[in-house]
Formats: sequence, C-alpha cells, structure tokens
Amino acid sequence: MKKILAVIGALVVVIIVALLVIPSLIDWNSYKSEVTTAVNEATGRNLELRGDLSLSLLPFPALSVEDAVLGNVDGATDENMVTVKEVQVSVALMPLLTGNIQVTEVRLIDPVVSIETFADGSNNLVFDPKDAEGHGPQAGTINNPEDQPVAPSGTSQDAPAADNGESSLASSVRVDSLSIENATIIYRAPGTEERIEGLTLSVEADSLNGPATGEGYVFYRGIPMTFKLNLGEISQSKPFPVSVRLGIDEVDGGIDVGGQIDLSGAAPDFNGEINGKFDDLRKAAQRIAGDDADIPDIAAKEFDLSGKLAANAKAVTVNDLAVRFGETRGSGALSVATEPKMKADLALRFNQLDLDAIMALASASGGHKDVATGAAGEKPAADTAANVPDAVKPNGQSIPSQGRKNDVASASTAPLIPADLTGSIDLEVESLIYNQTPIHNARINAGIANSKITLNEVSAGLPGGTDLQVFGSISGAKPQVSADLRYEIASENIRAVMRWLGVDVEGVRADRLRRFSLTGGLKGTPDQININNVDMRLDDTAVRGAIVANLDSEGLPALGIGLKLDKINLDQYIGASSPASSVAKPAAADGASGGTAAGASGADVASTDKTASAGSG
Repeated sequence: MKKILAVIGALVVVIIVALLVIPSLIDWNSYKSEVTTAVNEATGRNLELRGDLSLSLLPFPALSVEDAVLGNVDGATDENMVTVKEVQVSVALMPLLTGNIQVTEVRLIDPVVSIETFADGSNNLVFDPKDAEGHGPQAGTINNPEDQPVAPSGTSQDAPAADNGESSLASSVRVDSLSIENATIIYRAPGTEERIEGLTLSVEADSLNGPATGEGYVFYRGIPMTFKLNLGEISQSKPFPVSVRLGIDEVDGGIDVGGQIDLSGAAPDFNGEINGKFDDLRKAAQRIAGDDADIPDIAAKEFDLSGKLAANAKAVTVNDLAVRFGETRGSGALSVATEPKMKADLALRFNQLDLDAIMALASASGGHKDVATGAAGEKPAADTAANVPDAVKPNGQSIPSQGRKNDVASASTAPLIPADLTGSIDLEVESLIYNQTPIHNARINAGIANSKITLNEVSAGLPGGTDLQVFGSISGAKPQVSADLRYEIASENIRAVMRWLGVDVEGVRADRLRRFSLTGGLKGTPDQININNVDMRLDDTAVRGAIVANLDSEGLPALGIGLKLDKINLDQYIGASSPASSVAKPAAADGASGGTAAGASGADVASTDKTASAGSG
C-alpha cells in the first residue's frame, strides 16, 4: 500500500512539475501569426503583437501579452486605433474542468484609444471583416453556391442558431475583475480634439452579458472626476437597465443618469431620468475651477437638477426639466438632434435669476491650469510642452495635461452660422437681478434657420417703469456678422435707469430726466453701423434723424450725423458749479437745430448733405 501511495504521489509531483515547466519550454511567440490572422479576419484591422506572449498553467491559467497594437482605418490621423502596453488574463482552473469559464482577472495597462469622426460623418468604430486581407490557400477565390459544402442532415445554417451559441457562450463566461489602468482616450472630429487621460476603471461581471458593476476615476481638463456604473443583463430583444453616477472628487453630490437601453431596433435607444444634486455648489465650483479661484460665497447654496431623458444616436431630449438653486426655481425642456440637420431647441422659465451671482462665478477664472498652457494662459513652444511635468495631487496621483485644439479650416470664407443649423430658444425670467436691482419679465424668443438668427422678441421691464423691446434679425451667412434690428424704449423715469447703470445724475434738476422714449432701427456690420429713423423724446425735447459710423479705417471712426432737435434748455440739465453760473442765462430758442444737417428728419443719413460727414484716420 505504501508503494502504491508513493507511486501516486510521484505521479502527482511529475504532473505538477510538468505543468510548471512545460509551458516555459514552449515558444508561445510562434503562435503570434495565428492570433493576428484571426483578429484581422474578424475585424478587418491589422493586429501587431510587438512584445512577448507568455502562458502559465499553475497556480491558475494566465496569459500575458505585451505591446499590442490594433491598426486604424485609412485616412485616420493616428496610424493605430488602440495600443496597450500589457494585457494580463487569469482564469480559474477548477471551473474549466466542469466546462465553465471563470475569468478571475483581466488587466489592461496603459491603453491608448483613438476615436475619430470624419468630415463625411463616418467614424473608425465600424469593424468590417470585408476589409480583412486574404489568408490561406483559398484567399482571393470566389466560391460558387454549388461549390459550397452541404450541411449535414439535421443541422441548420440559419443565423439565429449561431447567435444562440454566441449568447450561450457569453452567458457562461464570468468576469470577476476587469481593470483598466491609466488609459488615454482621444476623440477627434474636424477642427476639434479632446483628450481624457488617467482613466482608471474596475468592473465585475457575472457574465460577458452582465449584470455588471464598475467604478473608477478620470481627470478631464484637470478636473478629478469619479464615476460608478450598474448594468443589467444585456439583451438584444428587450430593454435592460443601466445607471451611471458622475461625481467630483471630494465633493458631496453628483449627477445620476438611469433608465433602460433598448437594442431591439435599428439603433440603440435610451429612456430614463437624469438627477443631480450638490449640497454646496460653491465647493463643487471650487474643485472645478481650482483652489486659487475666488468663488463668491453667494454660490454656497444647494443645487438640484432633474428631468426625463431620451437619447439615441441621432437625438437627445430632456423633458420636464427642473432646476433649483437656492431660492431660484426653473423648468423647461431641451432637445438636440443631428439628423437630418443639426437642430437645437431650448425652453426655460425661471421665477428669479441672480445675474450678479452668475457673473461673479464666471469671473472666477483661477481654474485648473493646463500643463499645455501654463500659467496666465501663456502657451509654451510646442516642442517643450511635452516636457512640462504633470501636476501632482496631495495623495500622489498625477493629474495629466488636458487640452482642446480648434483648427478651423477656411474660416475666412465659411459662414459664421452654418446654413444647416436650425433651432429655437425661449427664455423667460420673472425677476432677473442685475446691479442688485430686479429686471421684471425678461424674455428672449429667437429662432435660427438659413444662417440667420431671428429675434422674435427681446423684452424686459427695467427700473423706473421702463419697457425695452428689440426685434429683427442677425445674419451669419457670411464670415462677418450683420444685423437689422428695431428697438423701442419707453420710460416714465429714465433717471432711475441711469442711476441703475451707474450714471451720476445728482446735478440735474429733480423734475428733469423723467419721461423718455426712443424708437429706431440699426443696421450694421463690423465695418459700419447705421442708426436710422431715430425718434427720441426726453422730457420736453424731441430729436429725430440718423447716424452713420464707418469703422473700417484706423483711428477714430468716420461719422455722418443728421439730427433735428426742436428745443432744449441745457441749464436744466447742467448742474451749477460756481456762483457765476447762477447768473440768468437767455432761454434757448425753440426750433434750435442740432447736428450738421438740420433738414434731415427720420431718414438715413445717406440722404443728408455731404458736409454732415466728419472723420479722422
């Protein structure tokens, strides 16, 4: 009996030694060509395994691949779509003996992924096996239907059978841990480049089809962001749940998106909700802008956001949108579509909006400094930017450099507003706080189409019982903007408006600067402004006429002025500055003319006498 046990023990030792030693004796690199050929036939892309392949069987089967590169499509900016410094895969041994696959760990170290959208709307995310190079003895041949092998009786060649097999395999593979370390994702589109660096992700999945959970962090433009992912079991025939939470490191709160994904149609659809909450918006803004940013205390309020979200590859819609910031309440809807043309619609209503606080937040410009731009926004030379070391967080994590490049081609001839862009905006604020004073019922209603912004209504109730209205159009069909606007202002107390704007009116008599009205038109480009059909009334004074300003010359603008002023008593508007000024002055005569073309009234200045023009430069 002892001899039998000794023999069995010896055999076990021999088997273990063989499992440990034999894999190290095999040149696994000789199998590179077979692996790269299989990937090429499946994706149409070239795979290069530039490093070593290694395989071990004990204590568990493990595969390691170094320096793997997946090629890109023709015409892409980067030669390679994916590069990975190292891939490590470990599989549990015992489940393999029962026919199950339990992947205990998958590690992707330093992957770089380049995603690109081209001018024609296509991208490099489509993998077409038809693009694969021919391999094997039958490469480049065409098989006629009669040459195809006949399937054995009782078998089926229908696609659903294959799909069922793939689904069964995906469901039987369990992934205990998928980790991505220090990934870089680059997205390019015509004229734009975005980079996300330092991405770290950890995922656990019951199978390749889910359910799965994951979490990680990433630095985007220097902002440390965290995220969590929950994914239900993926199905091609019915919706399945998914939720994502985005947060800012060391800040209470975040943005949650959750709902159902439907893959049964021609394109994926998502229907769900978006909810966001930050206990202290000032802390969130401070974390985003940087520790040196001066965020005002007025931002230290709770912020909430909610809405119903629907999205697919062509459109995103948010309905029942609700926003709360302190005492501010807002509601509305947002829709953005990319096909058949770019279209964006926004409707928002607020009970009140503190513009002073918004401007204060916007002026806090101490934000995270991009390594590529350096301090004070000064860009170093391109060949030295890469040598600038990354900023280092207190816990030792490096914050990689971020940046965005905008290289717009043919900017001198392209229209300022794309002709295929359409949209609308309807924004209304019951009480808009500016200069610590409320503006009542402020509204902007505008539409965009055919390279033109049409202002259907821009109106507001200013201090002093003042009503303001502007309407007309702004054209961007050419590289330079042009405007054709009409304006109307009516005030019972223009003095209050001037005080609100910071104008000192204390030296003017108390019964002056009261009633005011102004109507007229404005046509203009960056080179010329034409203020026409001016009709202004101030107290007892009326002014009519037009003004032209040519701005395309150096120095002071060349002006053409044609105004008719019926009467004005300057003594009533100029405060007394000395005893001599108290001496009685002759009253101004009615019908006194102002300007250089007294006969002009309500017409473009172009029709006035040429002597009305004066200029310099």
